[in-house]
Amino acid sequence: MQAEDLTLRNWPKEDSAGWESLPPALRAAIESHTGNVSDTSPAGEGLSTSVRLILHTETGDVFAKGTGPGNTDHQRRRLALGADLAPYVTAVSPPLLWRVSHPDGWDITGWPALPGRPWADQKPGSPDIPKMTSLTAMLSEIPAPGVLTDTAREHWGDYASDPRIFDGDAIVHRDPNPTNFVVNDDEAWMVDFGWAVRGPAWMTSAALIVSLMEAGFTAPDADTAMQAVPAWASAPPAAVDQHARAMVSEWEQALRRGPLHEVWQFRAAVAREWAAYRETAARP
Repeated sequence: MQAEDLTLRNWPKEDSAGWESLPPALRAAIESHTGNVSDTSPAGEGLSTSVRLILHTETGDVFAKGTGPGNTDHQRRRLALGADLAPYVTAVSPPLLWRVSHPDGWDITGWPALPGRPWADQKPGSPDIPKMTSLTAMLSEIPAPGVLTDTAREHWGDYASDPRIFDGDAIVHRDPNPTNFVVNDDEAWMVDFGWAVRGPAWMTSAALIVSLMEAGFTAPDADTAMQAVPAWASAPPAAVDQHARAMVSEWEQALRRGPLHEVWQFRAAVAREWAAYRETAARP
């Protein structure tokens, strides 16, 4: 299989619940924000949300994303964090329009239905690359707000010889994969901040480098592309090295737990390639 076929396309996903399957009281609460919903369209599959719909309303189209009774508490926390962070990342991401909860376990958020592709082309030579590096540069300058209590040290610290390298006060998007960007000819947005952590300003760049490599970049070329982000260009090499090794350790632990999903094996191999490059890369 090609690298692009092994990224997120083969993850097990679930279809969205339909509009008519939502409780009437929940639909009424949503329509109190949107006006009458005349029709809906599916908005792709989700890994951790059971509702992903475009609502066609009298006031315009809205992207509705949320969890239901079948979702886990962990998935609900991810949705809540994305909603809580929305006011702080409007420089790079669409604003939260509304949020509606229901006693039956539904929690639905409403967002602008953005024009463009719901994914970025991360292959070498793509015109989307400068758009993604520009967003990453802007994100690296946004201070982490108090609502972001999850930290990079908590996530990766056990894998590093010096956990302090993961301390920082920036918003780190842990998963800048192709489906977490929306791109059109003129603009691009970074979306889905539910997995964000507080950490060093360079760390989103490190995650994006690995995602570019999954799409076909070599490690040196991905590193070069990310030099357009000042926070990455000035990142402490020793800290980046430890982070690269920590990503390998994280994937190896996941593979030991199983199951040995083909995508996991592919992504672990890419992380090893990035760490190996960091071991041999020339230092200034």
